[in-house]
Amino acid sequence: MDSSKVNIAILILAAGASSRMGGPKQLLPWGNTTLLGHSINMAKGTNAVLITVVLGAHANAVKLAVPMEGINHVLNPNWESGLGNSLAFGVEFLTKREGTYDGILVMLCDQPLIDSEYLNNLIDQFSRGEKGIVATQYGEKVGVPAIFGSKYFPHLLQLNEDFGAKNLLEQCRNDVLSLDPFGKAVDIDTFEEYQSLLRNQLEFGA
Repeated sequence: MDSSKVNIAILILAAGASSRMGGPKQLLPWGNTTLLGHSINMAKGTNAVLITVVLGAHANAVKLAVPMEGINHVLNPNWESGLGNSLAFGVEFLTKREGTYDGILVMLCDQPLIDSEYLNNLIDQFSRGEKGIVATQYGEKVGVPAIFGSKYFPHLLQLNEDFGAKNLLEQCRNDVLSLDPFGKAVDIDTFEEYQSLLRNQLEFGA
């Protein structure tokens, strides 16, 4: 199946409190926007048919600072329950909408090296139908960004603070195609990591 003919919805998880960062990670400057704004821009450059951002902590500040034109944003009132809960909340929002999706591409707002090209590669690989999940390779493990086919939507709806996407990916490993991100899948968890990555980007003009 051609990648332009699969209905992929993108779900950007941006609900966390960034406790290790000391402030809203979503609003850290990146390029001419913020980490979340950059993630949204990368998502807009893909073949996905819909983009939804799940907000939680700092939601009001995020909505004021980050342009949300052309996308959906939803507030998870239980964001403190963790990433799994916010993912399940976002999937519930998507599955209750009109229309159907062949897959949901889950991405985070703290991986600024993930670009539209890589996200489209995930979509292209998923469109071939070889596996029900296409995920990012992390050594011997896999993680997000990842596309979960529609048959996994019921499983995603059951995620919570104790059982998240990583657990599901491990359980379904035989149905997972893993892609090498070639160094793009770098998470930012601390301000020091952010500063280091930002310096590298400025140094190499990326």
